[in-house]
Amino acid sequence: MASWKQIRKHVESKYSATVASETLLSLIVSFPGGDIQLAFVGLEGNDDSGEWVEISSPIGRLTPKQLAQAVIAVNSRICGALRGLDDGNVLLSHSFPAAVFSPKDFDWALRAITATARSMASDNPS
Repeated sequence: MASWKQIRKHVESKYSATVASETLLSLIVSFPGGDIQLAFVGLEGNDDSGEWVEISSPIGRLTPKQLAQAVIAVNSRICGALRGLDDGNVLLSHSFPAAVFSPKDFDWALRAITATARSMASDNPS
């Protein structure tokens, strides 16, 4: 059974991650052609449900119309949910129980979330 400690070790060994806090890492994901996208990997919850990990990536500030379009766009994705922050920014995120962590699945989810957020951000310039 995996833990946040093991996931954090994987992220720090494979990606250029910055430690924002004991339970939050930030990293830049690179894409072909030189494009990059910011991502966050954090520990969420540690109650009766155990440790959960969240991968999130910013889309930007969205108008109400853009937000409605983003909700429809995310509806057709395998992973990803929209999260709004107090400052008006919107993130695309994906959560999973730490206990089911596998490096291959994590890397796929990180790539899926950041690629989708990057695409949505370019479709909705702030």
